[in-house]
Amino acid sequence: MLSDFGRGRAPAVVLRQDQQVGEADATISPGHVQGAETCFQEVKEIYTRLCVPLIGDGAHLLAGEVYMKLWRQYGRGRGIQVEILESRLILTAAPSAPVANAGATAFSGAQSIRSGVTVTGGISSGTSHIYSFAAAAGGGIEASVGVTSSFGQPQLDLYDPSGALVTAPVAGTNGTTLRAAAKVSGTYYLVVKDYTGSDDWTYDLEARYTPLPSGGTSGGTISGMLFEDVNSDGVEEAGEPPLPSWTVFLDTNKNGRLDRGELTTTSDSSGKFKFTSLPFGSYAVAEVVQSGFKQTAPAKNTSVVTVSPAHPTTTVLIGNARIVAPLAWGRHVSAAFRVKVRSIATTLGTDPSFLMAAMAFESSETFSASIQNRLSGAVGLIQFTAATAKLLGTTIAALKAMTPERQLDLVAKYFAPDRGRLKNLGDVYMAILWPAAIGKRDDYVLFRKGSIYYSQNSGLDLNHDGAVTRLEAATPVIAKLQKGMRPANFG
Repeated sequence: MLSDFGRGRAPAVVLRQDQQVGEADATISPGHVQGAETCFQEVKEIYTRLCVPLIGDGAHLLAGEVYMKLWRQYGRGRGIQVEILESRLILTAAPSAPVANAGATAFSGAQSIRSGVTVTGGISSGTSHIYSFAAAAGGGIEASVGVTSSFGQPQLDLYDPSGALVTAPVAGTNGTTLRAAAKVSGTYYLVVKDYTGSDDWTYDLEARYTPLPSGGTSGGTISGMLFEDVNSDGVEEAGEPPLPSWTVFLDTNKNGRLDRGELTTTSDSSGKFKFTSLPFGSYAVAEVVQSGFKQTAPAKNTSVVTVSPAHPTTTVLIGNARIVAPLAWGRHVSAAFRVKVRSIATTLGTDPSFLMAAMAFESSETFSASIQNRLSGAVGLIQFTAATAKLLGTTIAALKAMTPERQLDLVAKYFAPDRGRLKNLGDVYMAILWPAAIGKRDDYVLFRKGSIYYSQNSGLDLNHDGAVTRLEAATPVIAKLQKGMRPANFG
């Protein structure tokens, strides 16, 4: 199958594994990639032998194996690029290699052009055109070539006054643009050619130089910070932590994925990152989102920014929120409350919804820090008694005056001795009601008829047999968990 795989690519031989391994693929033809015909049959044989549909587990490893084998055998030194993209194997003619340091004398016949003035020309197979223009250190250089005939594949190479290549060459189908910063003052040279070396076409070329304003900096800088968007609102707020060791990249093809050759950096311990000495122009800044997170800022997942001599620096802010399971009763508390409960549960090694169900039961679904039992005088989210409050270094009056979010600190302190032991909802509730029953079986008896504890909790004796088991005591809390996970309540 012959594919013109998007703007900015050479025509390519595309082998697609649509059929089962071993089936005939006679409809695939080598196309017109320079140099590809001589190795097409050998490439097809290796591809058929090594490839299965590149979907599912192991796809990336298999793609890498195929790519490396084919490139080593057929791509290197033969003007052919080999790559795996999705389920396709693509061979393209490589852009013709520029001379890394041609020396200024190589451009003695260059045609002088002025900034912003369009010139026209025509390329014949294997020829190139050389243009020269003046630029001062720190300014911005931009050159654009557009094909005016039916089809052409132009390549632009830029050299500095010493004849050294300034930046990697750019190439495209029917047009391309090169941007760079002038690092030294003098005459720069622009080479226009066909990157396949075999096509004829006509073109319009415009080179533009933008001088550096007084006090400006040479080259562009994109800096920014990654933060954990705790409440998922897409806004950085006080107390939200940085995200260190995340990969940020300049998404050249704007496909939202990090591809080979795209410039990357890593956020530091403060979540900050920076790209420096960038050629002036527009850039799409993106990140590699880590497992367990989703990006919340910017809304479109990439920030498209521009650096120019007039505005050489710009800043990007990237936010990510943790992906969390719905929280029982989450709709009845604040975002800060939900975040804190999840943090406490992580520390304790238990499910945050277990904590929410226990607090819903103890506070009669109010999640109020001041709700008080008229008989016992216990107060708050888990009905702290006066004796418990004293052990925690506080008082009933102080607990009642707290916000629910603040009182969670005392909830965490109360549960701390049982860290790692709260394996299920029954264990969480037993830590509140009867800590001796943590880790016990469901038929473990908590209270027997005749004891003061039975008298205070006789309503939990569901089968009226004169004994309250752990399961009977936990049953109403289990019901609160089930109710809390209904769509109207969880969140």
